Amino acid sequence: MKLSDRLRLIRADYIDFRDECVEVQISTVKRICIFAMLYSIVAPLLLLGFVSDSVKYVVSQYAALVVVAAICLFLIFLLDHLPMFVGEKNLRRRTNFGECICFLSILFLIAWGNLSLGVSYRETGEFDIVVWIVIYLIVAAMTTLMPFEVLIINVLAQIATLLQIYRLSGSFANAKIIYHVTMFTIFISFIMIEKYKYALSNHKKSKRILEQQADRERFVVNMTHEMRTPLNAVLGKNSMILNDTKEDETLKLSKEISASGKILLTIINDILDLSKMEAGKMGINPVDYSAKTISYEVADMMRSDAVAKGLGFKLEVSPNMPARLYGDDVRIRQVIINLLSNAIKYTKEGSVTLRMWFEYTNPAEKKGRLRVSVIDTGIGIKEEDLPKLSKAFSRVDEENNRNVQGTGLGLAICSSLLKLMGSELKVESTYEIGSTFYFSVEQGVTDEVSLRKTIFEEPKPHEKYFDAPGAKVLVVDDNKVNFSVCKGLMKYYSLVPDYAESGEKALKMIRLEDYDLIFIDHLMPEMSGLDVINHIKEDYPAKYEKTPIVALTANETKNSEEEYKGMGFTDYLGKPIDEHKLHEILDKYIPKEKRVKAPKA
Repeated sequence: MKLSDRLRLIRADYIDFRDECVEVQISTVKRICIFAMLYSIVAPLLLLGFVSDSVKYVVSQYAALVVVAAICLFLIFLLDHLPMFVGEKNLRRRTNFGECICFLSILFLIAWGNLSLGVSYRETGEFDIVVWIVIYLIVAAMTTLMPFEVLIINVLAQIATLLQIYRLSGSFANAKIIYHVTMFTIFISFIMIEKYKYALSNHKKSKRILEQQADRERFVVNMTHEMRTPLNAVLGKNSMILNDTKEDETLKLSKEISASGKILLTIINDILDLSKMEAGKMGINPVDYSAKTISYEVADMMRSDAVAKGLGFKLEVSPNMPARLYGDDVRIRQVIINLLSNAIKYTKEGSVTLRMWFEYTNPAEKKGRLRVSVIDTGIGIKEEDLPKLSKAFSRVDEENNRNVQGTGLGLAICSSLLKLMGSELKVESTYEIGSTFYFSVEQGVTDEVSLRKTIFEEPKPHEKYFDAPGAKVLVVDDNKVNFSVCKGLMKYYSLVPDYAESGEKALKMIRLEDYDLIFIDHLMPEMSGLDVINHIKEDYPAKYEKTPIVALTANETKNSEEEYKGMGFTDYLGKPIDEHKLHEILDKYIPKEKRVKAPKA
């Protein structure tokens, strides 16, 4: 490779990580300048007491160092606080000015080094090359400039030093001094270039890791989205079988399909959650909630799994449990469900107990700790296996648990979620006797009435299906299987939805027809669901105002409702489509005047 090509390559590499390099240099300059100012307070006292009795020599040398450090710190202060250098849009200007500060700081130090040479020569009659070497060690620590810039700076500094010696002594330095200065210039140049190469290597490695993380995150999101599409068909079609079949054997098989499908969906959600945690995108969203949602409702949901396995299930809620709390009930519920699911899976006989109580830590401010324990009489955990519990994809006692379904992500996700809430998952276990998993999280109290004394309204039995043969519904989805599932589930409402396989066709249909409800797939080729809704806003504003538009999405998250409403959708429905959630959507948005009472089965 030609020298010119190599230099161009070096420059290209430098420009690629220039912003990061300059930020590191600025941070280093700041630390060194602060240290220099502190050093300038202490060192003169030691120097006057033990080394020199010349006040002028000491004061002039260290006063100059204070001035150099103060100027550099002032420039960095301007860089950090002036509006013209703050923010992403001013990044290039900040980098340019930051480079100027780094160059100036180096020049100031070189000037101070030459000043020190002059002061020491006038005081002692000799040139203190050690001072010059110390200065350049500091310069080497401060800079990771491009190699040829390093060489230029060091050569100029060497020339400046030799000229200073000539100016003071009236003759060029002797061969010994020239030799030491030259050798050290070569040595320090090598150090600075190696430091640059090391910084560049670390930058490329970090950049490559970030790119790999981004690729992996995209892959996981795309993979889970693609897996949800066929799973939507499996669970959706199976829901129709469950609703329509009259044969006991078929009903039994259908329930087994439903259970297996839900396990697969749980695994998909766990992988997606883990990916978000690793990317730092998992957050906590505290709200006012009923403690019933994390106790009685969770117990009701998990009891059937325990009973199906022949296990006892107990819920123990202390009398002092407040009726309403303030915290992230979704994440607490997720942790409890994961712990209960694990306990049921790893317990062959006996029982599983969910125990909950509350301890006030600050009654005046209505704050306390929610304490939760999940106790089982399962296989237990060996002491040497306890450290594996919080590791992703890790399962304990593989030989005895090879028939237990799962990925080993549940406890890792629980640990990460609790860490986000300022807590940790703890465990006490005796092998072959049982385990207790427990945690506590700080929660606010919004209703101090005891949960056990609260009267809950029993859910009123309702006609699950109503007829709305006159209602107009449009489903927009590029996947015909998804439409088939929607159509199959809507038949119980006497609804026959129209279908558009693309955004363009949907816009034409919306122009010709007044729909009561529109479902739009969020991710479609050519024209996404968001593009469709933006076109509806612009082209048919009156229809957008009066027509509920629901996003169909396989990328359902904790904040989906806020995200999709922020995009302009009225609501959202996750895939695989849950018939109960579909019922809620239809019940919420199908006009009352277009409904008729469904005939009793």
